[in-house]
Amino acid sequence: MSDILRLFIALPLPGEVHTILQPQHDALKTHLSDYDQAIGWTTPEQWHLTLSFLGATNAERLPQIQSAVERAAKPIRACGLGTTTLGAFPSLRRPSVVWLGVGGDVTSLQTLQFRLSEALTGMIEPDDKPFKPHLTLARLKQFGLGKEVTEAFNKMTLTKHAWTAGELCLYQSILQPQGAEYTIVHSVKLSK
Repeated sequence: MSDILRLFIALPLPGEVHTILQPQHDALKTHLSDYDQAIGWTTPEQWHLTLSFLGATNAERLPQIQSAVERAAKPIRACGLGTTTLGAFPSLRRPSVVWLGVGGDVTSLQTLQFRLSEALTGMIEPDDKPFKPHLTLARLKQFGLGKEVTEAFNKMTLTKHAWTAGELCLYQSILQPQGAEYTIVHSVKLSK
């Protein structure tokens, strides 16, 4: 194992959600196919709901981080989530990340995300951006595609899907030429 690990904490998606979202993801890719060279698409295996990005972390801190994840998750119950609308960061006018929003029991998500931030104090840099639950669908390698992304969104018919998030995972992200590979390093079941 490397001395430095690229880590994040997220809720994984059940397999059936991947199956339902895949055709919508493919349709969006088709609508933006003229710009494929400028867009890095995520794969279903990479879809997750990130709660905390730790980034480059010394492997020696892994036991502390695992303990923090367990403390944060302990009182949190499994929560009902669902897909909402398409969006982009930082905005649709200048998209760099295309995402599918996640709604449902957002209060539990916010509580879990806050508890993680508290449990990880001193281990990660505080994130001052407001928490926006989402699944990353694509990363744009260039700015200036706001009009094209907006037009693609307008052509989409979304099928919303609900699921229960019952597990919190600590992931390692390994950057490869073909894209990032995610491996679960530690997981905690949320209470029923």
